[in-house]
Amino acid sequence: MLMMTLEFKNEIPFRDVYFTSIIRDAKGRKLSKSLGNSPDPLDLIAKYGADAVRYTMVSVSPIGQDIRLAINDKTQDIETMEIGRNFANKLWNAARFLLMKKEEAYADMDPMQRAFTTNILQPEGFALSDVWITSRFHGVIRDAQKALDDYKLNEYSRVLYNFIWGDFCEWYVECIKIRMNATSDMSYKRALVNYAIGMFDGVVRLLHPIMPFVTEELWQALAQRADAESISTQAMPHSHTDSIRLDEEQKFVLVQSLIEEIRALRGLFNIAPSMKLPVVVNCTNEDTAQLFNEQIDIIRTMTRASDIVIGVGTSKPDGSVITVLAGTEIYVQVKDVIDPAKEKERLQKEAERLLKMAQATEAKLANEKFVAGAPAEVVQYEREKLASFKDNHAKIMANVGLLG
Repeated sequence: MLMMTLEFKNEIPFRDVYFTSIIRDAKGRKLSKSLGNSPDPLDLIAKYGADAVRYTMVSVSPIGQDIRLAINDKTQDIETMEIGRNFANKLWNAARFLLMKKEEAYADMDPMQRAFTTNILQPEGFALSDVWITSRFHGVIRDAQKALDDYKLNEYSRVLYNFIWGDFCEWYVECIKIRMNATSDMSYKRALVNYAIGMFDGVVRLLHPIMPFVTEELWQALAQRADAESISTQAMPHSHTDSIRLDEEQKFVLVQSLIEEIRALRGLFNIAPSMKLPVVVNCTNEDTAQLFNEQIDIIRTMTRASDIVIGVGTSKPDGSVITVLAGTEIYVQVKDVIDPAKEKERLQKEAERLLKMAQATEAKLANEKFVAGAPAEVVQYEREKLASFKDNHAKIMANVGLLG
């Protein structure tokens, strides 16, 4: 193409060339029909879906490196494709939920009223979760565009995956659900769900280049479209720097961390998700206590708390276990719910296991040949593992002491 264009037009048509990765099996062999290690793509598409296969291949293709896929010799199946299928299911379920909530919010209106009713969530009416998700969304648009500009397609897919699965589906959609359940104001409900759907519209437009079929289907369902109108002709969302609010993001991250700590503490003691327990949060300062109290409905619902007390100088309730978040003490009252003797024995065994794993990881990091020869990301991963082992060990030992 370069030679022909130079010969006939005397110009260079392009200067960047993208080489796709070579796909290899788990043994490092290039896929080949003669070796019998090359599945029929149509069979994979039939099982997982075209978008699932497409997304998976993009997400596991680091620029400049080959791809290794574990292929079942008997079934010619590739388990890695579950990544794309699960992601497509997540998208589909999120859209179904939002459209269901929209129907509920407009249930008191006939079609004519709906057509002439506009309920928009204005920035001055934003809750912290709205500010956070808006800031995250515009940051993701910026990061995704940079990944495309640098031809890092796997990074593009990773940025979108983390935002959609984690931030939007696992957190923001849950916040929307809690806030809609907590109000009887139908106009407010409509504004909330419309804002969420508007953002989801932007999400599927961002994702369209690597999942064209499911995003087209979802985009058509989100609103009434003109005949022959397609997502493929829509503009990509643009990032607005004034919508990126890092300070507000950090506030919501602190709320997320509190929720995750309480969930982890419940998990440590095998508390059933259906069981509601009292929670007490002892903050180090009034600002933190005020932040948590402003989000108390979300915290209570997401942690399955029967009651929650948040303040400065709050005392430890009897029969409770503890975890600590940046100096904030978190107590979950488990009195009469667990067997202290059995839990103490179980936790001591878990503490011993974590200690051995921490010692093994420390020994690996003390090996100068490993640190010098291993890729930087592998060394960093081992360091993060060590920090996690030590942190979890400390939390377990603190609760062992409380069990008597």
